[in-house]
Amino acid sequence: MTKVISALAARSQFGQILRRARQNRERFLMDSRGEPQVVSMGIQDYLDTFAPAPEALRKIDAEVAATRRARRKQESDRQPQK
Repeated sequence: MTKVISALAARSQFGQILRRARQNRERFLMDSRGEPQVVSMGIQDYLDTFAPAPEALRKIDAEVAATRRARRKQESDRQPQK
């Protein structure tokens, strides 16, 4: 749920708002003189809500991650045992 706060409160509690937006996925609508001005939300919340990755990109990311894991395993297997 979006919380409405004044610009003055946002200015005096900016660090706390950033932390709550990032950690708790809270959204804040900041108003000035009763008029909405800005929405603040965490970047992951923004990406999940407004810019979701297409399924094709998710599959590519999974394949890249699997390839990197396999490469790291091969490199660690080549290291001489102590």
